Amino acid sequence: MLRGLFAMTLLIAGVPAAAFADDAAAEYRAAIQALRSGDLDGAIRHASWAIRFNPSFAHAYGVRAMALQQRGQIDLAIADSTKDLVFDPNDAIAYNNRGSEYAARGDHSQAIADYNVAIAMRPDFAEAYMGRGSEFGVTGYYDRSIADLQKAIALRPGFAEAHQNLGVTFEHAGYRDRAQAEYRNALALRPDLVQARDALARWGATVPQAIQASAQPPIPIATAPRDPVVISVAPAPGATIPAPTPPLYGGVASPSAGPPPLANGQPPLPLAAPQPRVGVAPLNDGQIAMAGPANPPPMAAALPLPRFAERPLAVRFAPGPDRPHDVAVIIGNANYAKFGKDIPDDLPAYADAEGIRLYARQALGIHDENIIFIRDATGAQMETVFGNDREWRGKLFDFVKPGVSRVFVYFAGHGAPGATRGASPYLVPADADSTSIALSGYSLATLYENLGKLPAEQTTVVLESCFSGQSPGGPIIGKASPILLVPAPAPVPRNLTVIAAASGDQMASWEKDNSDGLFTKYFLLGMSGEAAKPPYGKGDGHVTLDGLDHYLKDTLTYFARRYYGRDQVANFVKAAGT
Repeated sequence: MLRGLFAMTLLIAGVPAAAFADDAAAEYRAAIQALRSGDLDGAIRHASWAIRFNPSFAHAYGVRAMALQQRGQIDLAIADSTKDLVFDPNDAIAYNNRGSEYAARGDHSQAIADYNVAIAMRPDFAEAYMGRGSEFGVTGYYDRSIADLQKAIALRPGFAEAHQNLGVTFEHAGYRDRAQAEYRNALALRPDLVQARDALARWGATVPQAIQASAQPPIPIATAPRDPVVISVAPAPGATIPAPTPPLYGGVASPSAGPPPLANGQPPLPLAAPQPRVGVAPLNDGQIAMAGPANPPPMAAALPLPRFAERPLAVRFAPGPDRPHDVAVIIGNANYAKFGKDIPDDLPAYADAEGIRLYARQALGIHDENIIFIRDATGAQMETVFGNDREWRGKLFDFVKPGVSRVFVYFAGHGAPGATRGASPYLVPADADSTSIALSGYSLATLYENLGKLPAEQTTVVLESCFSGQSPGGPIIGKASPILLVPAPAPVPRNLTVIAAASGDQMASWEKDNSDGLFTKYFLLGMSGEAAKPPYGKGDGHVTLDGLDHYLKDTLTYFARRYYGRDQVANFVKAAGT
């Protein structure tokens, strides 16, 4: 893409500017050739000479940024990509490449912002969709990650790296079969993608023989004309490049080089994500674009912090046995304000529910089609799922295979005490009215009674709720004195196990940054294997209710007191015979 030649001839030390343009063009071509061959020092040297001959040569800054990033000098690379944008503020490729640099530095919000600009400029930009999708995956927004990576593949069929990164997202979101399929797709296109190969090997899955036979050393860096292509982060034979932070997405570095595994043997989520860069600009008919100085482009606005926490806790679970008939109901009620009924929001409820969904998929072996997942469930939705005091057979009943299904129910949101002494507490639907909880809440006694009637093999209820009428966000019941709000326990059928976030009139606390409910955080950590270690368990990976209870007293109860000076003890009601 030419950038409008200066019509006038400038003299610098007696040499026409056109001569400098020719020299800059030659150095630029040499820089591209060096980058192709893996000679990063040479690419930097030639690009620097091109910039010296023409300080406004945008693409020369871009080439040098690419070499600097691959050499691990991320801050310098970002500075050069920004210079590229100074002289060509409409360059979508430069925004994409700077996004990859921010990603390598771990600045995920700014990386996504740059990818947003690149996509807005070029809606068919497959590499930008891949970069943004990978960043969404790193930050735990799995649904957005899947959508972007699938878009990248649709725009560029045969995009091996996008298939691999889609496999990573599916794996961490708990879709093991889909992850394996995408890893196989990636290897069919590029047998050198070590991360996909290692993932299949970790599961004991076979790699097709044709792919096994074709495994070769990593493909060298390849650049192309301005039509964008991914530049591999693999070194050329003999090239020396500092090892990057072990990637979660992209690249060919093996995840085995990452941090040590967690105690339960599952690989941890790595910390950074090298993203795709795209090729550099060709020169047309030997000419070089000479651009005048321009004001630096404004930095792409970083995404604002979401109002509600959405990223699930970064924890992995040992895969449980496949349970095709088990059922889960997971509800996260965070946004009470949207219904305008004077009930405070429950900021971590979305993230808590997402973490439990991963637990249900990975540890409990529940199929996604058997998970009823609702955000901001209204009273009508809760009655549809669980039934009411007139008809107990709701949607959940329809999912249960008698005598075979195990049922897991989770609710993150507010609870409230009964309106009168001895009355059942309530779960608070998203559309409940703070002045009439007795009419608009969902009775906990009704929930327990209806669940107890299910013909399930076993039923477990986990509540990230308390029933004191108070929350970290404020009171649940309007114009009521907290001293009068004395919750009464709801009767629990003998065939139910119930684990609640707090006991009696205690408040359920949040993490200090509102990222998680304290109870759900330590419930998930405990079930990941922490509660199986001595002194809570035998160290065999098996978590018992008694071990979990002990673990939560040492973690949840301790941190609620340390952070806020208040008591919070998880309440366990065990089913008969457990």
